[in-house]
Amino acid sequence: MKEETMNPVIIPYQRVSSMRQINGNGEDGIARQKRSTLRSANKLSKQYGYKIVDSVTDKGVSAFHKMNWKGDAGMGLIKAMLASGEIPKGSIVVFEDFDRFSRGEPMWVLSQMSTLLTDGLSIYISHMEKLCTYDSMNEDMGTLM
Repeated sequence: MKEETMNPVIIPYQRVSSMRQINGNGEDGIARQKRSTLRSANKLSKQYGYKIVDSVTDKGVSAFHKMNWKGDAGMGLIKAMLASGEIPKGSIVVFEDFDRFSRGEPMWVLSQMSTLLTDGLSIYISHMEKLCTYDSMNEDMGTLM
């Protein structure tokens, strides 16, 4: 299906770096992140009319070492699918908190974020209830601080 005919979607994203977080269902694991991102995804779906697709989950993947951006890890996959048109422009990736996006060096993180936003993806941070788009970041980059 060509990108022009595809409707934007909402992609919940979760990431943890340890086995304890993978298996835990408490306040420090995947289960908590899924609850948060799905709650936000449902809110966004009602607001924009976008379909929620399957979550992208990185289990045992370090964001500090940027492993979630390599190969077929979650953010690497999302970035590649956006570039190929498999994820339509206007789609939204939902993160529980900004540290799920990356824990890399600030300038590297800004570069990754800039690429995604320029390519037409929006980023929603559940904890902040903040939708970051190309236009909103050009108007006020301080919204992330």
